[in-house]
Amino acid sequence: MGSIKGKYVKVETICPHYHRTIKDAIRCAQRNIGRKMLKPFVGMKLNRLANFRKVIGFQTEDRKARFRLDFDEGGLHVNEEDKRKRRYVRHNIDIEPKLGQHLMLLKWQKWKSWMVHLIYSHSQR
Repeated sequence: MGSIKGKYVKVETICPHYHRTIKDAIRCAQRNIGRKMLKPFVGMKLNRLANFRKVIGFQTEDRKARFRLDFDEGGLHVNEEDKRKRRYVRHNIDIEPKLGQHLMLLKWQKWKSWMVHLIYSHSQR
């Protein structure tokens, strides 16, 4: 973790493990964090309309650790962020880029429908 004039700068490391699927990468991130992540993490950046107000990952109850599914020029990956340990790990997934972006959008949609179902089931009690 570097610093510029007293501010912390995120240094992202690459996970050394090979991930063939999104589930593999998520399991690896959860193992590293070592705590259950049950609270949905929602995209909040307005300049990223693709994930704005969508469930893009999950976080711990105290919001100090999380993982999120992401896609950029490097391809599909899971970002693991643990603020307690100041650790940021990128879990690359070995999938062709166009297919990776499509799978990411499908996963976000699945998580959104899971969240709607959860909210609906609690409101019926």
